[in-house]
Amino acid sequence: MKDALILNRLQRAPQRVKDLAGGSDNWLTRRPIRAALNRMEAAGLVRRVRLVGAPYWVLADWVADGDWLRDYLLGNTRRADGGCMLWVGALDSRQITTRVDGEKLNVRTELWRLYGRKPLPPGFCVRSVCGDPLCLAREHMVAEAHAAAIRVITIVIGKSG
Repeated sequence: MKDALILNRLQRAPQRVKDLAGGSDNWLTRRPIRAALNRMEAAGLVRRVRLVGAPYWVLADWVADGDWLRDYLLGNTRRADGGCMLWVGALDSRQITTRVDGEKLNVRTELWRLYGRKPLPPGFCVRSVCGDPLCLAREHMVAEAHAAAIRVITIVIGKSG
C-alpha cells in the first residue's frame, strides 16, 4: 500500500495495521504497511495511539473529538428496553470511563459535551433519569448537583436492597 493511500485512510479515521491490510492477519501482507507507517512516523506525519487497549495509527495532529469520538463511545453500547443505550465497556469503580489516546474520559460527561449541552458547572454531574446507571441515551441524561445525584442513587439502592 502506497504512503498516499495510507495517509488518505488515516484522514478519515484511526486505523489498525490490520485495517490497512484489508483485515489480513498475514504478517507478509502487513509487513510493508508497518514499514510505511514507521517511515511516516519518523517523518512526523503519523503517530500511534491506544484506543480500547489496541494500537491504532492516526495523523500526527489528530485529536479524538467530534463525530468520531461520539460514534466511538456509542459503539460500546447496546440498545435496551425503554430507549436506553447501555454501556458494555469496562467500568472503573462503577464509573463509565474509557481511555482514548492515553487520556481517561468519563463517558457520560464526554457524551454530554458532544451532544452540545451546556458545560457542567462545578459540583455538577450527569446521571440518567431512567434509573439505569449504565444508560447513556441522550434523552435520559440530566445534569444535577453532585449531592442530589448521590441522594437519588442512595434512595434507589435502598428501595431495591
